[in-house]
Amino acid sequence: MAAALAVAALIALALAGIVTLPLPAALIRLGGLGAALVFLGRGIAGFTPAWRRITPEMPFARNDRLYFSPLCLLIGAGFTLLLIQGVAT
Repeated sequence: MAAALAVAALIALALAGIVTLPLPAALIRLGGLGAALVFLGRGIAGFTPAWRRITPEMPFARNDRLYFSPLCLLIGAGFTLLLIQGVAT
């Protein structure tokens, strides 16, 4: 999980134009799209009854609804904004 988050962070930095990765811009944008979809999907899933049945344990269920899912939605929205901004060329 830590490695996946590190890769997502590198993609975000590349999309923002802060770092240059030795990859084609299209691949960086595709990675950004994938990250946006994963974070948005996880954020939305945290508010569904099906997710609540899978993870009913407290305090995770409460923290998930209050912190983890909204954070995933914000990160997904951030990736979406970076993709719309389109700095990576």
